[in-house]
Amino acid sequence: MSLFIIFSIFIFYTYLGYPLILLFLGMMKKRRDAPSPEREYPSISILIPAYNEESVIVKKLENTLNLDYPREKLEIAVVSDGSTDSTVELVRPYLDRGVLLFDYPENRGKMSVINRTIPELSGELVVFTDASAIFRNDALRFLTSGFSSETVGAVSGALILKEEKEAKGELSVDLYWRLEKFVREQESRLYSCVSATGAIYGLRRRLFSALPEDTILDDMLIPLDPVRSGYRILFESRALAFEEGYTNLELEFRRKVRTLVGNYQVFFRAPWAILPWKSRISYLMISHKLFRLLVPFALFGVFFSCVFGPAILLPILVLQIIFYALAGCGFFANKRGNRPGRLFAVPMTFCLLNAAALRAFVVYFFQKKSPVWK
Repeated sequence: MSLFIIFSIFIFYTYLGYPLILLFLGMMKKRRDAPSPEREYPSISILIPAYNEESVIVKKLENTLNLDYPREKLEIAVVSDGSTDSTVELVRPYLDRGVLLFDYPENRGKMSVINRTIPELSGELVVFTDASAIFRNDALRFLTSGFSSETVGAVSGALILKEEKEAKGELSVDLYWRLEKFVREQESRLYSCVSATGAIYGLRRRLFSALPEDTILDDMLIPLDPVRSGYRILFESRALAFEEGYTNLELEFRRKVRTLVGNYQVFFRAPWAILPWKSRISYLMISHKLFRLLVPFALFGVFFSCVFGPAILLPILVLQIIFYALAGCGFFANKRGNRPGRLFAVPMTFCLLNAAALRAFVVYFFQKKSPVWK
């Protein structure tokens, strides 16, 4: 019975308790003053890594060139990491409009091209983005507003996922993303986020340090490195980027496994981040990132505590079986090409995310994960 209580409290804390604690602590802090609209805008280098992005690169460049930001303070760089399609050819006509092209012939991975390109840029800030992410017109103005304090090393924008109408199946990733953005906003208000949104975040260029080429989560390790020196990562919910959402079961599972494998890598490469005597964000990092990796094991603990526990836990065991049965119905509907309703999609998504965490554990500790885009 005691194990059941411990595992249950752990799961509840990870998904609900921690966000509620952040909300309570955040309410006790004063909000930051909004920057003056007459402030001086910093120079920006927008870095767009690309590997075979012919389907989206033109739309991305048109979007970037038309953003509401002083053009003389905007440098746009497309970095081709060994693209084998027409990405490079589609970018070349934009060179006359001030776009920079770095065409690396060999596909060596995202971190490799970031390491090689940033020293060539000139902006005070580097804004990292994906070729598939479309910025709202005023995104850069809001993103740069967070740098009004010298203690801020990086500012993350918010990613808005759009439905893929052609995708088979339905995932409740929107619910997950809402929770994730809420947590980041409260962490930012309290002190600092522990990571940034890869589709849209800015970094003071002078704070960039080259990372190993096999780095998986560049959007976590790049902004996290300055935190060790006392800088903060803020979240700016008004700086918006839009991207097609992963409503396809297989695509979302693969994406989530890669992300969680990257989390394991972060903990082993930046162990200081979870040590209270070395990091001011240790509590945030443990609660937000580490505990989510451990939830699948706690779920097993809850289930088997009910199976082998006292009879009083039988109703909870039945509820778990019903929940997992609903998830199974959702998976079955997805396999048949149907869209499961919300009743099935929520349990299915929850199970998928935790199955991805288990898979990430196996991949990181027993398999080799390549950082190269394929």
